[in-house]
Amino acid sequence: MPIRRDRKSAEKAKKLLAWALTERLEEPPEKEASEEISLPGYTIKEALGRGGMGTVYRAIHDRLNHTVALKIFTPKDADRDLFIERLKREGKLMAQMKHPNVLSIYGASVMEDGTPYLVLEYIKGEDLSKKLENEFTLYPRAAVRIAIEICEGLSAVHKLGIIHRDIKPANVLLGKNGSVKVTDFGISKDLNTADNATSLTMTGTTVGTADYMSPEQTHNKELTPRSDLYSVGILLYEMLMGVTPRGKFQSLSKAKIPKKLELLIMRCLQQDPLKRPASAATLAKQLRKVYHLLHQRKHHNYNTLALCAIGGISAVMLVAFFSTRDNQTQVIDTPPDKKWELDGKLNQWTPLTQNTHSAQTGEWWTDSNTIYAQELASSKRFFHFSPGYHYTFTTEFSRIYGNGNVGFFLPTPRGLAVFEIDHTDAHLTGFHEVNNQDLTQQKNITKFILETGENYQIQLTVSPEKIIAKINNQTVSQLEIENKGFRVPSHWGEASEIPFKLGLGSNSQSSFRNTQIKRDK
Repeated sequence: MPIRRDRKSAEKAKKLLAWALTERLEEPPEKEASEEISLPGYTIKEALGRGGMGTVYRAIHDRLNHTVALKIFTPKDADRDLFIERLKREGKLMAQMKHPNVLSIYGASVMEDGTPYLVLEYIKGEDLSKKLENEFTLYPRAAVRIAIEICEGLSAVHKLGIIHRDIKPANVLLGKNGSVKVTDFGISKDLNTADNATSLTMTGTTVGTADYMSPEQTHNKELTPRSDLYSVGILLYEMLMGVTPRGKFQSLSKAKIPKKLELLIMRCLQQDPLKRPASAATLAKQLRKVYHLLHQRKHHNYNTLALCAIGGISAVMLVAFFSTRDNQTQVIDTPPDKKWELDGKLNQWTPLTQNTHSAQTGEWWTDSNTIYAQELASSKRFFHFSPGYHYTFTTEFSRIYGNGNVGFFLPTPRGLAVFEIDHTDAHLTGFHEVNNQDLTQQKNITKFILETGENYQIQLTVSPEKIIAKINNQTVSQLEIENKGFRVPSHWGEASEIPFKLGLGSNSQSSFRNTQIKRDK
């Protein structure tokens, strides 16, 4: 049957697609019959949520062996064919938005029976709306960090000539690994198309969520990327104050935040778009300055508390000083639990794919010569292999999706060292906890940006004298370990629960191929 092309039908299909992409999902029934759904190339695991236009499932991509979300639609409208046509078109548009702070849309197609579906990035976590329901307000540093990442995502979107038009808590996903993703572009507007043929909404139609819409959006006037920044200002206010600003709203001074942050939020909430920050990138840059200010304030408060406690602990400190003055750190000859019997043969590579210690945390699985980590915060996998203190460890690492960092746990004579790559938003790489100091605060620390989907050859060579770390055969860190003392950073969990073993750590969905070790002495 030919697709109807009249204007009324086209507008109806646009509204239908906008609703389908942005509707709020309810929790699925306890026993959702996912077995009834079959899609070649995917293994359906469970239903995540159901709405009036369809159901979202967690599924495994069979060939790539990683988790995705499938949104399978059930449109019951006379304009089903036109809906499918637009779904494919919008899927291509949204697939252009490849950014760590934008929910990835991998594709849009139809099943054999004609049922339309979208393949989406799977995020394990919650949306900002649910977080605010549970916590009411957020700490200023947490709120600013979330806003920075939202702006980073919007900056990428705006560069494609797209305005989101519906920035609100329900459209911000927070992964358990700390990731922040902007999602739901069902009512976005493509500025690159003169006739708005690829826009999901019609000129002359007010769209969005009332509490978060800019004044120009409310009055159906021309929109610019600064319209989204107004919504970011609303989000920041709500995260700090616990309510959305309406009418004559309360002053932000009650949130006890820096004056710079208060003025920045008020700039975002200006009625005149030209008085708001110039772009999402500009706003992100200004928010980073505030974030560093809050970071310094936090450490200043800690210093004040420390000064108050000096008198009470000075005697203990003196005793500790005289008992350890001949050696800064304890040299660990053997693990405390047993005599260290070395494994493997000298100068011979030993695969570690199937070698797992019982202290594994998080979701891990193996396939042939590859170890996979699910996207969970601080997932760790340790190996039941004792290499001594002269060894070389190699693996081919790839971050499948997510934007978390990766860590490698390395036994040394001076404690368990952790080499981290792409740690924090500043992409810091190296050994961050040495002699009880957080080296991420140093200005000369190495930076290395991990690109999702890229493969990296990691080589870590350990001896009692130094550790050499290479990425793609380039030395990125060389640390002399004499008189050093290593400590596992707290973001990897309680030190008492981490064994003195070689191990992997991941804060995103990752793969480690050809993971092996060689004893050098």
